[in-house]
Parts: sequence; C-alpha cells; structure tokens
Amino acid sequence: MDKAEAKLLLARELNAFAALSCSELAGKIGRIEVKTLAGESGAVYQIEIDVLWDDKPDGNLLILASIDDGG
Repeated sequence: MDKAEAKLLLARELNAFAALSCSELAGKIGRIEVKTLAGESGAVYQIEIDVLWDDKPDGNLLILASIDDGG
C-alpha cells in the first residue's frame, strides 16, 4: 500500500465529513459508509467511515475512519 496516497484519499473523504453540520453527522450514526476509490497509482482502496456518539447521545461526535488496499 502506498501510505502517502492512502493518507491523501482518506484526508479528502474526512474533509467532506468535516464540512457537515452536527445534525447531518448525527444522521449518519449507525450507518457505516464504505467507498471504493482508485488512487493515481491504480491501486484500489476501501474506505470505511463510521460516526458515533463519544460517550452519550446528543453529546460529542466521533468520526472513525480506516483505509485498506486489501493487501
């Protein structure tokens, strides 16, 4: 896996989530978003993003993300 490429792709996806309002993010709780993206190198990556309440409902939100090339 090209770590630099993977970090760039993941950062782009997380930036899109960071632009959402709290209520939009809260609407994503319980629905893991999975995307398959190709990097410039041709490598194919799977990204998973999950939004959770930090410690209690209607409190702080956590955004957890991972990226994998299947290798």
